[in-house]
Amino acid sequence: MRLLNPALWKKISSYRRRFLQARPFRYVVIPQAFHPAPLRRMRAYAENHLSLQQGRGLVYKASYRPMTFSSGSPFIRRWLGAFYREAIPFVESLTRKRFSRLGFPCTFYVYQGSDRLKLHTDNRLSRALAFVIHLSNLAAGEGGGLLLLKPGGGRHFTIAKRIPHKFNTLILFEIGPRSFHRMEPLRTEQKRLTVSGWFLHPDHDRVFLRRLKRLKRASMRRQKLHVHSAH
Repeated sequence: MRLLNPALWKKISSYRRRFLQARPFRYVVIPQAFHPAPLRRMRAYAENHLSLQQGRGLVYKASYRPMTFSSGSPFIRRWLGAFYREAIPFVESLTRKRFSRLGFPCTFYVYQGSDRLKLHTDNRLSRALAFVIHLSNLAAGEGGGLLLLKPGGGRHFTIAKRIPHKFNTLILFEIGPRSFHRMEPLRTEQKRLTVSGWFLHPDHDRVFLRRLKRLKRASMRRQKLHVHSAH
């Protein structure tokens, strides 16, 4: 499976310049980022075969399903593998940053009706760069756009950028304490479909491997204690 549009590499200097110059935080919007057919297959597969969970919290209300390499679906594994192989080199070249090689959190989301995504920054854990892939189309009057915001006085925020929800758009933005964003309320019965997640800091790999070693040592100690107690 080939996913990324090869024409993007020819425009990477332009995308890099836009990313580095963007305000109030670094971001870039890339239309026609992928071959359309695999995105349509992902949308159809996710809508028809994925068992969605209902999520509701302070920040968001939506249906979702985490997508992992350990998924039982061969299609999801192939899709994630193609994204991993093709997107990471492109994104690292665009941003001139390195990211974790031990995977990336990735989730399929369905927003409809009164679902929401409120103001937040994504600034937590090992997250370095957010990505959002639009899998559906919404007209200008139907809402659902991604709003990038900058703080004003007090609790007030102003819209720095409105990104319409258009099929086959890739959005990348750098995560930090001021990477404020939210979803424009939906004004339609149409569904807003996305795949989104984060590229992680390379330090995540070292932390993960240290934790893995500690878990292995603890497991070996428990096994030894079990053997001794059996005698």
